[in-house]
Amino acid sequence: MKKEVVKQYSLVDNIKYAIKMLMQKDKMVVLLLVIAVFIEMLISLVSVYFPKFVVQQVEMSVGVVRLSSSILLAAIIIGSLYFISKFINTKANWHLITIQAEYIWDLYMHSITCPYMDVASARGQNKYQRAKDSVFQGDTGCIRTMIPAVLNISIGILGAIVYTLILLSLNWWIPLVLILLSLLSISVSSYCRNYEQKKKDSWVEIDKKLNYFINKCTDPSWGKEIRLFSMKKWLLGVIANCLKDREYWYNKVETKKMSAFVCNSTIIFIRDGISYFYLILCVAQGKIGISDFILYFNTIVNFSYWITKIVDQISILGTASNLVSDFRDFMELDSEKNKGKK
Repeated sequence: MKKEVVKQYSLVDNIKYAIKMLMQKDKMVVLLLVIAVFIEMLISLVSVYFPKFVVQQVEMSVGVVRLSSSILLAAIIIGSLYFISKFINTKANWHLITIQAEYIWDLYMHSITCPYMDVASARGQNKYQRAKDSVFQGDTGCIRTMIPAVLNISIGILGAIVYTLILLSLNWWIPLVLILLSLLSISVSSYCRNYEQKKKDSWVEIDKKLNYFINKCTDPSWGKEIRLFSMKKWLLGVIANCLKDREYWYNKVETKKMSAFVCNSTIIFIRDGISYFYLILCVAQGKIGISDFILYFNTIVNFSYWITKIVDQISILGTASNLVSDFRDFMELDSEKNKGKK
């Protein structure tokens, strides 16, 4: 069987497409997402400097009332930021859910308005199946996750730059090691993602068969024929074989993901372990005080958090871009050349 060739759109083109679609359907969600990521960045910065501030206050032997007031004020600020962040994320998620429902509707309408020869052909059916898989993904549906991933990567890069500048005051090679090992982690995730996209055609046909047989089995109009010709056992056997074939590819992809997870966890352990060991060594040698140790320790923790988040979001963005390509491949199906004579 000839392998279905899926048109590949560039990552930049898919980002532009996703932004255009979101702006057409709901401009407010973009604003909410931007505010949410900036608040998260602000919370991260406060969490870095607040512990150092408290330790410095203790070392300066300030009064209990003054120290308690400072801690209370900081707690109110951080708590308010968390509340605002939660509220905005809840609103944004609801907007994204409704937008995803609109994409599903758009896909369905295109499938019934597109010329029959396009949709009914084997090529059209494969494209339609891939497009359905791209939107029926729950929280990971194509365009729904692409723009949040872009914003998270952007703010993550900004956060990494800020924390790099802080760590440079300690030692230049600390942020260098963190960045290099993080790039290695990104490469591992990219390999896993590319493998899944490359092998996707292997289970598209299986998904198409499963959907067909399940739809027929659950269609009341087919109940009489199934009983009359004693097809129940045969249908269940066909579905079981399809599920077995689908399980094979599911396990292969999940094995790759698990291997990538183990590699990334090892890289993170080495990356953070080197940094923490150096900090402890600096304290032991009297190069930095307790307050500076807390500052740098929290900086490394947050730097690692943002780098890990960038790695995760790049993986999510790559997956979302592949899904958007599948969605666009059907929605932008060229029907003119397949039309028959009128």
